[in-house]
Amino acid sequence: VAKTTKSGSAYNYLDGGVRGTAAEDLVMKSVQKKVCNRGFLGSMPNPKGYAKHMPTVQYECENFLEEFGDPLSDAITLNDDLAVFCWDSDICGDDDDLVYDLKEKLEL
Repeated sequence: VAKTTKSGSAYNYLDGGVRGTAAEDLVMKSVQKKVCNRGFLGSMPNPKGYAKHMPTVQYECENFLEEFGDPLSDAITLNDDLAVFCWDSDICGDDDDLVYDLKEKLEL
């Protein structure tokens, strides 16, 4: 029976060994830390020039990742069209302009 000596392994073992944190959870934790911080959020485009209350924006970012983090991670992993994901999940506003081109540009 193969066993690992590493702690925190994300694999499940038949012998009932200790499970580590799932890879998806590690990714979402990292994304939340890097994207939902006030410095990054303050640098995001604000095309309509609305006043930004950073604690509220940060809360909304964290709430978005809590609600849509798993499906978003799946969409990225499966290389789905993120614009379609955005509209299908009803998280893009109907009157919003396209600020980011969510489609990867392919060079032939």
